[in-house]
Amino acid sequence: RRRIPAEQPPGAVAYAGWLLDRGQATEAAAVLGRVAPWIDADYALAVMQVRLARSRGQRAAWRSAWQRAAALAGERPLPAALAPPAQ
Repeated sequence: RRRIPAEQPPGAVAYAGWLLDRGQATEAAAVLGRVAPWIDADYALAVMQVRLARSRGQRAAWRSAWQRAAALAGERPLPAALAPPAQ
């Protein structure tokens, strides 16, 4: 609400996830677009980008987003259900 950058990514993750759960990928993409500057530095946003690419069936974007999320994961396991298909 106050447009403080630290508050935007968590809100975007929650809202984009809610939209994706309802099949509204275009709207979720718009939400994630507003926080795009943080996607390369925020694990939860990176995972949400994987979910978005997966929901759209965009294989190249899906793989790229998966790699970005994996680089940010550290010791956290990525959700196996979001793994891109083998080439």
